[in-house]
Amino acid sequence: MANFTTGLKLPNRATVIAESVIPVGASLAYSRGLDYEKRGKKDLARKSFEKALELSPNHAQAKAALLRGR
Repeated sequence: MANFTTGLKLPNRATVIAESVIPVGASLAYSRGLDYEKRGKKDLARKSFEKALELSPNHAQAKAALLRGR
């Protein structure tokens, strides 16, 4: 029986998983940003969200938070 995935260009599963893992530091920075945002401290929130993206460039929630804060 032939492998039905032959010829498909599937992403490397390990790479996909590694890219979706958010480092603890980025999660903490994002959480701090949410707290600042809730307390009306927009500048500190923005800096925290930017830090989260610095640590994890694919952090979708931090990206969305920065867009929402504009």
